[in-house]
Amino acid sequence: MSQTTDWLPGMRDATLAMAADWITVCSVRKTDWTIPQAALTELITYNGTAEAALGIAKNETTRTPVTTA
Repeated sequence: MSQTTDWLPGMRDATLAMAADWITVCSVRKTDWTIPQAALTELITYNGTAEAALGIAKNETTRTPVTTA
């Protein structure tokens, strides 16, 4: 649950956009910050996987309704 002191965006789309922004920053600063290329590649993969999973979850034609008691 979001609070006013949270620094992460409350919506998943915005959180993934923030991650993509940080990937860009890390790509530019990887030498200065001594980020290994393998770690950056892994981060890019994780973000891409998360974006794909969110796209599937938001797809109205393929998702099934959730019934709560």
